Amino acid sequence: MKKIYFLLVFFTLFLTNNVFGQAQPGATCPTMKPFCANDQGIPFPNSTGVPSLGAVGCNGSTPNPAWFYLQIDNPGDLNFNLVQNTAFDATGNPIGSPLDVDFIAWGPFTGSLQPDDLNVTLANICGQLNFSCAPSPCPSNPFAPPGTYPVPGTNIIDCSYSAAGVENFTIPNAQTGEIYVVLITNFNGGAGFINLQQTGGTGSTNCDIVCPLYIGDDFVLCENESATLTASIAGADSYAWMLNGTTPIGNTQSITVNQPGTYSVLVNKVGCISNMTASITISPAPAFEVTEPDDITECDANGGPVTFDLSVNDDIVDQSIYYTSYHLTEQDALDNISIGSTYTMTPPQTTQVIWVGIRSFDSQCVETRSFTLTMVECGANPETPADITLCENAAGSGQATFDFAALNNDVTNNQPGYTVTYHHTLADADNDANAISPDNAYLGTNGEQIWVRMEDNTDPTIDGVTSFHIYVLPLPTATITTATATVCSNTTGTVTFSGTPNAVVTYTVDGGADQTITLDAAGTATVTTAALTATTTYSLVSVATTGTPSCSQPQ
Repeated sequence: MKKIYFLLVFFTLFLTNNVFGQAQPGATCPTMKPFCANDQGIPFPNSTGVPSLGAVGCNGSTPNPAWFYLQIDNPGDLNFNLVQNTAFDATGNPIGSPLDVDFIAWGPFTGSLQPDDLNVTLANICGQLNFSCAPSPCPSNPFAPPGTYPVPGTNIIDCSYSAAGVENFTIPNAQTGEIYVVLITNFNGGAGFINLQQTGGTGSTNCDIVCPLYIGDDFVLCENESATLTASIAGADSYAWMLNGTTPIGNTQSITVNQPGTYSVLVNKVGCISNMTASITISPAPAFEVTEPDDITECDANGGPVTFDLSVNDDIVDQSIYYTSYHLTEQDALDNISIGSTYTMTPPQTTQVIWVGIRSFDSQCVETRSFTLTMVECGANPETPADITLCENAAGSGQATFDFAALNNDVTNNQPGYTVTYHHTLADADNDANAISPDNAYLGTNGEQIWVRMEDNTDPTIDGVTSFHIYVLPLPTATITTATATVCSNTTGTVTFSGTPNAVVTYTVDGGADQTITLDAAGTATVTTAALTATTTYSLVSVATTGTPSCSQPQ
């Protein structure tokens, strides 16, 4: 795509005897301006008040020189009328007074006319121009014998020095992309316009260079970002922006976009080609492939400071596709204000959040992640587990199965690099002796004190000890009795439930739905039956305690 070009010179079509602020032509070769021709021509302002360059080619003098360049679009011969007049109408016809026009034309030349290259190209061309036809003088075109131009051994392709306000010149066998230079003089010195009109030939000039329209290079739009697109032609009569060729999205020189797609602009400006268009394709950034960074914990052995190596998290991305940097805030990560690959922490500080900036080599899009640095005292400082209470495995056994291994992360506070063991006595824990094994299925009894040892894997002499208690709850019991098992018809009976105080007893009547009753603090509860007319059976189902944990057993 074409590059964005923000500083341009524009020429507007002269419609009446007024000048609508047209830019002046180049007064020197390096400042030459672009022009082009069609079957009507596009009038350009002439030059006034500029000193003569002296004799150039067939021109005995060059008062008010105006420098222009043109580029070939379609190849072939090109025949032109060059008209200088005080005024032109909207279709390029002279309607004012003729002004004596003379010229010399050079070419062909090559080079890039892209904005970044233009000045260098024009300077190179200016250095190649032949100002004479030596050893012979340059004849004036109207009087030159056929075949005089182009002049062999030079790059002069045509030249005329006459009193007429209309001149003719030819570019033979022009090729696409070639550049030609034309020096036009204003012998009369009056203000007016120059119109270059093509009158024949199969070739054509590129009028895009007169009003070059650029948006910019194709690019990738990062997620949640926007971009401003600017048409290079300022002050146009109209702008019409479209997204993907169907959706109108703006009518100003610049628009802000926040989604991928193909954006095009149609521009109309007096003095330029009608309905000029340019487009740009914005692609979505590929999804980042990132794993979450790890938090880092280091111990302080000597009262600080402690240096953290942040680069251990470089591997969260493929470093051949992305590069990582480290920052103190997310905004710093977005702005790429890096702290390097290490961070030094000094007490009393103990934590720091670090942000990772992740950038794609291809798109330069950025994503962020974060992790936490934690500084702890060196040594093993186990957290004390909460006491554990379980129900006994079987009624009357007084024993329950405990999983101490499930406490390991609580003991180490999720710090890596430590081994946790469990012991029956403080001495065993201190000496790393007689560890309970297996520690995930210990058959314990009520009230035991369990000692916990936390040991540094790299230095077994660094350890810490704590303890907790285990408790075993007996399974609840229940019985069911009645004062008399036989009652008269249509009389009530009393059913008594006995067992563990405050337990909940579940029972059925004649095998019906489960019903419950709660024993009192003395461990009893009674139910008075309805008037009985048939044999009725009360059956125990289960009994459960109400505390935590809730122990239960079927009956």
